[in-house]
Amino acid sequence: MEITIKIDPRSKQAKAFLEYLKVLPFVQIEKKENAEYSPKFTSKIKKGEADIKNGKATRINPNNVWENIL
Repeated sequence: MEITIKIDPRSKQAKAFLEYLKVLPFVQIEKKENAEYSPKFTSKIKKGEADIKNGKATRINPNNVWENIL
């Protein structure tokens, strides 16, 4: 039998539950990365991160957004 459980690991209880599941001999944990994002979206994110590394980004002061935009 196979069961899928989605756990939000941000809470202490979820982290403790996940650690408990890891010690059980009959449980196999498979972590899926980017399962819910489309390839088109992830490519845009990676391109943006590369642009930031290459200095092709515009920095905006969050305290004075409109002055930086106009």
